[in-house]
Amino acid sequence: MRKHAFGMAIALAVVAPFGHAASNASASLGDFRFQLQDLDAKDGVTASYNWLSGAQSGVTSLDASAADQDGDGSASKSKNTSFFSYSLNGSSDHANAQASIGAWSQAASGSAIGGNSNFAAKSVTGQGGSGVLGNLQLSARSRLTITASASVLASAVDPGGLASDWSKALASLGLSYAYGSGSGAVSQSFTDSLAASTSAGGYYDYLLNPTTHRMEMTWVAGATSTDSRSRDLTVVFENTSSMTQYATLTLLTQVSGVGASVVMAPVPEPASALIALAGIAAMGVAVRKRQNSEA
Repeated sequence: MRKHAFGMAIALAVVAPFGHAASNASASLGDFRFQLQDLDAKDGVTASYNWLSGAQSGVTSLDASAADQDGDGSASKSKNTSFFSYSLNGSSDHANAQASIGAWSQAASGSAIGGNSNFAAKSVTGQGGSGVLGNLQLSARSRLTITASASVLASAVDPGGLASDWSKALASLGLSYAYGSGSGAVSQSFTDSLAASTSAGGYYDYLLNPTTHRMEMTWVAGATSTDSRSRDLTVVFENTSSMTQYATLTLLTQVSGVGASVVMAPVPEPASALIALAGIAAMGVAVRKRQNSEA
């Protein structure tokens, strides 16, 4: 029994403990503003715009997935219309993800903590495709400027060793339109986006504890890395024709990240290992003497 306990103590001295990685990310769009301008005040046409829904306005889709070494959870939703309000969540033991679309607000977020975990979330509305006319209608000789506040955040902490931790976030505002033919044809596509990404690390080591004056396994914090950004995104729909025209406004928020595997700390330096083993040996001698005296 004593040999077994002593062997276990030596094993614990030379095998490093484990640590968990962590990451999180978020992206959002909100505070939409619309500035309408009449390009020809004398044409008798009042400048105006309208938002459209239905199958010809584009597709709304949301996805959220979270997975780890023990399993995964995911959810998705798609509808053939723009600006469809919905929210969903995906979760596992070590990770979670959310995606949502509301009344002129949109977001995606997620987090992962160890366990070989990862997350991904995406919300998008106004996806174009076959048969899509557009989700925005603008009167003749008018200009509409669309502005939204975007915020993205990516953060990561990693114990280092055999794995790496990272996260990414993206918020995007897109607009496309085409009208006319021949020499008078107009075709425009704009995208204004904001992105954040990061990775980070840390590790365990055998260090002297100033309180106990013993060599102990200690977490040495790596730099917790965070990338956080915010700014306005802007796109412009300009209709210089004499007819009402259509455009497709696309809103996108997307995140992904990894809370990497549980990783082992580095093997201690020879001097540290010798000190640790010497302490264990002394402890074994003390235990042996006490058992002999009791006998």
